[in-house]
Amino acid sequence: MTDQQAIAEQPAVIRRSRRMDGIDAARALALIGMLAVHFGPQLGSGPGGFLLWFPHGRASILFAVVAGIGMAFLTADPQRRLRGRLRLLCYGLVLLPAGLILEPLDHPVAVILHHYAAFFALGACVAGLKGRTLLTLALAMTLIGPAIFFAGRLSLPELFDRSTVSIHDDPVTILTGLLFSGPYPLITWSAALLFGFWLGRGNLRARRTALWLVVGGVAVAVAAILLSFALFDILGRPTSKGDWRFLFTVAAHSQMPLWLIQATALAAAAVGLSLVAARWLPLATAGFAALGRLTLTVYVAHILAMIIWPDVLIHEDVASGLWSTGLFTALAMLIAVLWQPLGRGPIERLMHGFWEWVEDLLPERHEQAGAAAERPTRHEHLRPAS
Repeated sequence: MTDQQAIAEQPAVIRRSRRMDGIDAARALALIGMLAVHFGPQLGSGPGGFLLWFPHGRASILFAVVAGIGMAFLTADPQRRLRGRLRLLCYGLVLLPAGLILEPLDHPVAVILHHYAAFFALGACVAGLKGRTLLTLALAMTLIGPAIFFAGRLSLPELFDRSTVSIHDDPVTILTGLLFSGPYPLITWSAALLFGFWLGRGNLRARRTALWLVVGGVAVAVAAILLSFALFDILGRPTSKGDWRFLFTVAAHSQMPLWLIQATALAAAAVGLSLVAARWLPLATAGFAALGRLTLTVYVAHILAMIIWPDVLIHEDVASGLWSTGLFTALAMLIAVLWQPLGRGPIERLMHGFWEWVEDLLPERHEQAGAAAERPTRHEHLRPAS
């Protein structure tokens, strides 16, 4: 019996749960990597120092890729795609003020939540595109976005080369900041989002797909890093961010093409690995999947925790950083597992509650929902269990 036949004969709920557990586990990996970056030193030595350093500039890209996959799931059904787009916009309207309010508080984190408003807006715009078009756009923005960012930083540094925005900024500054500046500008991060959207339009249920993501992702990432080293050996290393050779760096959050390629490729490998683990080791990945379904709540909680207990969580030595990351992860995973009977987390519930309120205002909600239920599509298994 082939993989496709085995999957087809399984109940829809089981198929959806197994596949979504893999995506949720990948989201949890991004969260754990983010905790390591925020709690520990970035320049530590030894294996422990490597574990704390490696997620820097990669965990956040994994978040973006998984976000793109989730957007593809939410807009998979052509019969309800308009509502899927509106849902993404509603989610963004909740996260925008949340991120802007959290950003200026007393913590060392570059908050990403308000940037998700721009990410979701992009997702709403591209939801109707075909898979090949999404991949083409992703590849194009991998080159065009960094080129615009690099040129903009030279000619308009006050716009392109500054920190992220907050609630204290005016609307125009906030808009331009989300598009062009900070650690997560849409002009460059759209590449990872579009790539994730393309993945979400594919057959992530297939074992072959997951294995190709792992092998291909690692291979592409290694190739991008080696190409960067080779070019620097030939051309010399850049002396500043304005040096044209900086275009070839793989430095975290540089917004340059080779960094985007290697970080996105490793994100694809992490997604593939999570899908494989969810298929073959469901019990071992159950805790990660539970944590992945509570990511937004844990994200906000870890920022508030750093404000209240900075000396307990944030460390400059490797051993303490590893302990802090491990203990916080274990506590968050335990809470996530125990929370599962309650459904969505508090922040997730806030987002979905706002969407439900807006959906109640839309015409013919029940009629369209019934019609969609009677006309299942081949993307039915891609809808998140929400």
